[in-house]
Amino acid sequence: MNYLKVKAIRLQESPTLSCRSDQDAIGLWNSTIAGHEIYDPQKEHLVVFSLNTKLRVLDWHIVSIGCHNQAICNPLEVFRPLIVAGASNFILMHNHPSGDTTPSQSDIKITNSIKQAAEILHIKMQDHVIIDSLEHTKIHSFRSDGRI
Repeated sequence: MNYLKVKAIRLQESPTLSCRSDQDAIGLWNSTIAGHEIYDPQKEHLVVFSLNTKLRVLDWHIVSIGCHNQAICNPLEVFRPLIVAGASNFILMHNHPSGDTTPSQSDIKITNSIKQAAEILHIKMQDHVIIDSLEHTKIHSFRSDGRI
């Protein structure tokens, strides 16, 4: 009989990484994703940041790497790391290689779907941020535009 081994890992919150504002989101992306060896600014990368109740970063995961104009978003892949980390909040972020941070219809649809699932799981979606791939300085915040 085969048994599945489960390993629990206690994650420590980061006292220096938190996300309370749009500028924090830019800093978070630049300090974790933009310099990562797997990051390719010519492709969309969908990333989830697990946050504690004080909005400090517990963990982050690249959920999907897509092509030049889309990345696949499966809610299971978004919520799995959040549940494992024991996150009470999260931020979803992805880049637009074009440099235009205007959300597509697909971005809006995915945001609504993830937000609904988060409400069911009682994990608060703090924001979905789109960042430009060119300079990593321009963003679109779904929270700031009133959609979250």
